[in-house]
Amino acid sequence: MFVKKDLRKIPTILAEAAEAARILECPPSSSTDDNNDNDNDNNESKKRKHENLSLLTELRLSRRAPEFKDGTLSILCSPANVPSLRHLESLSLYDCGLHSLDGIGLLASPVGAPDDDDEEEQLLRKGKHGKEMVNVCCPNLREINVGRNPLLTTLPSMEIPLFGKYITSLWLDDCSLSGPLPECIVSLEKLEVLRLSYNKITKLPSGKKKGLHRMKHLKVLCLDGNEIEDLPEEMAKMKSLETLLLRQNQIKTLPEGLPGPDLLNLSLLHLSSNKLTSLPDSTTQCTSLCTLYVNGNAITSLPMNGWKNMKKLKTFNVGSNNLDALPDEFVERFGEPDLKTGDCAKDETCTVRVDQNPVVEKARQVSKERKNAE
Repeated sequence: MFVKKDLRKIPTILAEAAEAARILECPPSSSTDDNNDNDNDNNESKKRKHENLSLLTELRLSRRAPEFKDGTLSILCSPANVPSLRHLESLSLYDCGLHSLDGIGLLASPVGAPDDDDEEEQLLRKGKHGKEMVNVCCPNLREINVGRNPLLTTLPSMEIPLFGKYITSLWLDDCSLSGPLPECIVSLEKLEVLRLSYNKITKLPSGKKKGLHRMKHLKVLCLDGNEIEDLPEEMAKMKSLETLLLRQNQIKTLPEGLPGPDLLNLSLLHLSSNKLTSLPDSTTQCTSLCTLYVNGNAITSLPMNGWKNMKKLKTFNVGSNNLDALPDEFVERFGEPDLKTGDCAKDETCTVRVDQNPVVEKARQVSKERKNAE
């Protein structure tokens, strides 16, 4: 869907948002004096003006690198802009040439104690998502997109945790975060979507106190195109996880249970283009899986049992591996690979790709030899 870009400069956007908030938060009073025609006319005029105003709930500042001249958030995250941002729900800073997110904590910081006797101020500062958000600059902020900022190499570790009880979606794709995944991200306990694809992350946090399993609401985790070599066993306990993308890493083994029976909601697992040599036996116990990609690895064998239990499986791609044989139970359900396509088509409810494996190449060779013998 095409979204028309806001051509206004950032200071203008913020100034007009502050003015709109000021007007809409103090609506005109209705006159009770029928004889006061002037007051009624003024109020009607104000009402019509209000109809053309809206609070700033979504701020799309994508591809505005020239306005972020120093590569920082100084033009946006300053105390003077608090009145403009207080109703913000979604913020996009995609492809803005940022090299630092210092100052972003302002959006989740206190803005001064409210007057306990002022009910209107209490309501405004409370936000529409609950009383936890009282007295915060952006009490309704839920989504932050900082993707495609390749100069961004670190995160402000003291500021990111301030969003722990607020944001549900964080995008950091196509940046240059390197080394272990920043631990401050794990403190975002309300996150449902975390995208970190195409960075230079080498390791994921582990342990009871620091592991990703602490993110109990996380549904989507995208880590494609990093440099991860192994996965912590705690990931097998991420019960809310629905989508896990780990394409194009350096993963050699999977911990038992990933995938497995405790991942009750996992429906999509993408592990293509890694260095896997096998899948854990628990794979076939992950009965919620609908889509599983492990093509482009070095897998030599598949789990022997449990394939009949994966009743929701609709797509399984194990092409371009080193399989010499297929388990009997696997063949019983999906059938032998077709010699032309490399697909197993016995189960019409599931697409299974086995092409570019020794087991298929050998079958083709045998078939060719038989034809030549005839």
